[in-house]
Amino acid sequence: MDMEITGQGIRQRQTAADTAAREERFMEELRLARLGDDHLWIAVFGYRVPMPMPAEDVMFDIENLRTGPIVGCYICEQPYSDRRANRACQGERWRHPIRK
Repeated sequence: MDMEITGQGIRQRQTAADTAAREERFMEELRLARLGDDHLWIAVFGYRVPMPMPAEDVMFDIENLRTGPIVGCYICEQPYSDRRANRACQGERWRHPIRK
C-alpha cells in the first residue's frame, strides 16, 4: 500500500517496497535481540486518525499528536527504566522460540 505521510513541512511518500524493507530490518533486529536476551526499545506515539481513513493524506503532525513518546521494550512489553535497561530482557521466549 502506498501512502503519503505529511506534517509540519514534511512530506514523505511511502511505498509498499519501503514498508517491506523496513519490516524486514525490524524482524532481523528482533531476531538478534532475542538471541542475546536484549531489549528492543521502541517509542510509541499516538495520533488522531479519522475513520474511515480519508483518501487524501493522513496528517502525522503536532496538531494530531495525542500521546507519546512512550518508550518500552517490544519483546517484554515493559516500560523503559535505567534499571531495566541494564538487565537482560525477560520477554516470553516460549512464545517465540529461537534456537541458538
